[in-house]
Amino acid sequence: MPERTQPMNQNHQPTLRIRGPVDLLSAVPSLLGFHPIESLVLIGLTHGALVVTARLDLADAVEHEVLIAEALQAMLRGGSTQFLAAIFSDDAPATEVGMPHADIAVTVAALIDKAGGELLDALLVTNGVWTSYLCADPRCCPPSGRMLPDAPTPFAAAATVAA
Repeated sequence: MPERTQPMNQNHQPTLRIRGPVDLLSAVPSLLGFHPIESLVLIGLTHGALVVTARLDLADAVEHEVLIAEALQAMLRGGSTQFLAAIFSDDAPATEVGMPHADIAVTVAALIDKAGGELLDALLVTNGVWTSYLCADPRCCPPSGRMLPDAPTPFAAAATVAA
């Protein structure tokens, strides 16, 4: 019988690296177990490593700020110190001033700041396009947004293989 060099219960899962907004947004369905629709997704990290992901219905996030605060507090207790917020909405209303659902992004930013966390970015994902609420540099964040890829990203492919 061959000798075992590793305990059977040791985790042999590869480390998957998220290398930017497209990888992160592509990872969200894997992190949640489904594709979010009309959702606020909060991603908690510490030292750049993903710790926990939470999702709220967008309608609940709009009407009940306390739900966002409770989710963030739970994420902080779980070890998150940095956060990324992503609003998924294919029914994003057009606005004359600013981006759709900017009020939610502002609320999340204020709650994270009040709790002592760091908001890395807040993103809007709508109709296959992502845009940052925080970045105003048109070289990396054009006002019209950036298309999400139709093909799986390297992260999505690696996550599928690892599953």
